[in-house]
Amino acid sequence: MQWKPLDGTNLWLTYSEGNLPGKFNNQLSGLSDTEIQQVIDQLGEANIFVDEESLKNYEIGWKQVAWQGRAQFSLVGYRMDWDNIKARIPVIIILDSGRPASQNVTTNQASAEITGLEFEGQAAVTENLLLQAAINWSDAEFTEFNCAGFVRQFTTDLDCAGNKTIQFPEWSGSVAATWNASLSADWDYYIRGDARYVGERYADVANSAVLGDFWRVNLRVGFARDDLRLEGYVTNLFDDDNYEAGQRWSDFSGPGFYFTANQGVALTPPRKRVIGLRMSYDF
Repeated sequence: MQWKPLDGTNLWLTYSEGNLPGKFNNQLSGLSDTEIQQVIDQLGEANIFVDEESLKNYEIGWKQVAWQGRAQFSLVGYRMDWDNIKARIPVIIILDSGRPASQNVTTNQASAEITGLEFEGQAAVTENLLLQAAINWSDAEFTEFNCAGFVRQFTTDLDCAGNKTIQFPEWSGSVAATWNASLSADWDYYIRGDARYVGERYADVANSAVLGDFWRVNLRVGFARDDLRLEGYVTNLFDDDNYEAGQRWSDFSGPGFYFTANQGVALTPPRKRVIGLRMSYDF
């Protein structure tokens, strides 16, 4: 995608389209008509060939330099129409032989709309102090989605239209401050603090599990002379223990074949606070 300037203004406008290729449902190719009918009864469809996904993206932006070039920012509004989203949904069927079997069927049963606003900016407040910030607001939801499969273990309402997409916070952003100065005739030093915010987001398409919001704060202090740099750092300064990510998962350790009844959330733990020193030398 390329920015297209609107004549005589600092406004920019873009439109783009993209696609992801379709695929072959190989788990359906060997099933009989009666076995495929069981898939249709649960999902409403059972296609050997899955259509490609398509995305239409609209953006309008404003870029500006201010304060005699010491500050700059951009503000971008966007809208995405995402159609034919592939969803991999498990179904349990009874084979003609009488044996139960699990089939992971890929469907085009989902579409979504994503609307958002992004701000990025920085300002050299003094010769030594640089401030930076980024804020993103986004509203991402399914406009249609028959979320059968695992969801049927918790609810009889299999229509997930209007639900939020997974791992997509409404609010996120970051801030940073960097101080650079001379310590002596030979040495310079810098101090940098930055923080990242991630808002609440859902771990599953049924929106039954929520991951909490969190801040991650880091701090660096460094000294530099010619080609030598020494730095001390702390990551996750306040040792925040909120989970980094999470997604619905099946517990295959449970008894019996019908493991789809044993559902949970697989969580990604945060990295604990790390305190360290590093040295670099360019030659």
